[in-house]
Amino acid sequence: MLKPIRIVLAALLALLVFSSAAQAGSGENPSGVSDTASYGYAVTSIDYSAKADITGLISPSADECSAGVDAVFRGHVDTTDASEIAGLRLGSGAVTIHSHGTTGRVRAQLTVESKLSESWHQLSVDCLGAEKQTLCTQSAESKMDLSLGISGGVGDRVKLLWSFSQSGDPTAGLVPNSFSCVEPMTFPGSADGSCNTFSGLSSFTAKKIKLPFICHAQRGTPPNNGRPWRIYTGTASAEGVLFLKRTWQR
Repeated sequence: MLKPIRIVLAALLALLVFSSAAQAGSGENPSGVSDTASYGYAVTSIDYSAKADITGLISPSADECSAGVDAVFRGHVDTTDASEIAGLRLGSGAVTIHSHGTTGRVRAQLTVESKLSESWHQLSVDCLGAEKQTLCTQSAESKMDLSLGISGGVGDRVKLLWSFSQSGDPTAGLVPNSFSCVEPMTFPGSADGSCNTFSGLSSFTAKKIKLPFICHAQRGTPPNNGRPWRIYTGTASAEGVLFLKRTWQR
């Protein structure tokens, strides 16, 4: 009679062991090994090119001409990275890949050169046809801040959210607003457009990474600078490549 009892007890013990193992393996990380990988990067280079255009009409009245006030103007600016002073570029970032998705950020700063050309201001002198036209060409060097947000769910596709701003001027975006042609030249800012791209997650595990971007901005609301704007339209676009080098992994 003892032998059947021992067999039953052994079966119950085995069932208990397997049940405990099943419960332990039902968690998010049953192996006890970390399911998170992190990578760090240094910004090695940035290729950047942008252009912007604005046209406008300043006039206090839609029905009457105001001599010495009514004016039409146009502005065009080209901005490129200053490649000959690449040593001033700074930047780094990190990405964390875990079981629920991917998060990361890269921040960088680069020096850009901008040129105002094909720009003019035309003022109505007496409302009888006499006009004063001013042609404008200028150049400037400035620092641009780049912020790249990296996010994604489970899978190999991640979304890249690019943000460009001029250091010291949060209203400026893809090109600086430091130019003037009788009137200040205010081009569309970073809030006036979108700059989102996608990349494969496997790119961020490589030793060298190349991330292209294309950005567009458009604005039809005149800047709030106290001037009697009647018409304002502005567009801006930028494209380039961000180059990263993996510096650590854990």
